[in-house]
Amino acid sequence: MTSSPAAEAEPAPLVLVSWGPPPPSGAADQALASLDPFCLSVQAYMRFQKIDFAVNNSNDAGSSPSGELPVLFDQDDVVAGSAAVLSHLRSKGFNADFSLTEQQRADAKAYCSLVEDQLLDAQLFAWWSDNVNYNKAVQPMMAKAVPWPWGYVQPRQMRKTNEWKVAQHLYHSGRQSSLAPPPPPPPAPKAAQNVLKSSYARPDPAAPAATVAGPGAAAIAASGLITGSDADQLYSMARKCYAALSAKLGQQTYFFGEHPTTLDAVVFGHLAVQYLFPLPVHKLKALIRGNFILFVVQRT
Repeated sequence: MTSSPAAEAEPAPLVLVSWGPPPPSGAADQALASLDPFCLSVQAYMRFQKIDFAVNNSNDAGSSPSGELPVLFDQDDVVAGSAAVLSHLRSKGFNADFSLTEQQRADAKAYCSLVEDQLLDAQLFAWWSDNVNYNKAVQPMMAKAVPWPWGYVQPRQMRKTNEWKVAQHLYHSGRQSSLAPPPPPPPAPKAAQNVLKSSYARPDPAAPAATVAGPGAAAIAASGLITGSDADQLYSMARKCYAALSAKLGQQTYFFGEHPTTLDAVVFGHLAVQYLFPLPVHKLKALIRGNFILFVVQRT
């Protein structure tokens, strides 16, 4: 049967290549569509905008021209990285922030930075620097998720890289106890470098942020790059970030009223991973309470 000209003219749906969901290990993590908060944020944004798209779950970053996931295939356009994908979607008319005032846009940008910097630091520490979490949850999960044979060797290199990212960010923001910048991690094997680029990739630390005092709770640091005092800072910052975001959300369905915006997508992507991914030592989940539990569960 021949398709009509109108049907043939319909554009193919967009394809988003994303880090896949965590390999099943229990009921709690079944709901996560991706183990990466940036991929999850982009998926949420596209769902909020009712975009027709397909998800290609692939933990092989070689499918991205820059080695960074997510990557969007839009006919002849190939766009890599969550920020670039969102910018591309806005240029196509899918702008979740069109109704925001200039002040609201500025507020949203500030809150997104809070999530993608300070909350991400806390998550990276919880995953990669806490020995119990790494050995019992993260390393086994990554060993299954990363393509063979790199699943056997890559988690260790990803651990070193992510610990360095957090230590560097703490140092440049003025929050780390060390007086010297952290040394870079050993170079990864060339064939594995694309996987590392996608390991919660973000720009290098920028302007210093305000110093936050920690409550003195004990933490387990896997290397000398991050001390127990630094860990206290990370969880204290996370607590303050959750409190600020929770106050902003209040009893609303979305942060700026009746319609979801970029901020809603970003917050969901990060909080869903931080709340739903099962960890033996789950300090971040313990800090997510009240309106945010409903915020995550209703959108999963």
